[in-house]
Amino acid sequence: MSILEDKSYKFAIRIVKLNKYLTVDFINKLYISLKEANESRYWLRLLNDCNYITDKMFKSMQNDIEELLRILTSSIKTTKESL
Repeated sequence: MSILEDKSYKFAIRIVKLNKYLTVDFINKLYISLKEANESRYWLRLLNDCNYITDKMFKSMQNDIEELLRILTSSIKTTKESL
């Protein structure tokens, strides 16, 4: 094996290991995003129930937050399965 092949191979190993670390970190970020989205859903309900926003505004934003929650949950599941 030449020096170039050896160094290239060792570098490839480092990249593979780095990718595993970044995937785990990505899952952690998704969990944080999921927590924040759930908190946003809570506050939207609270604001609506206290009449700070209209039902129309609430329903529009509720649809958005529910979609984000589904996407985040699916992304977490898919990413974990790929590990």
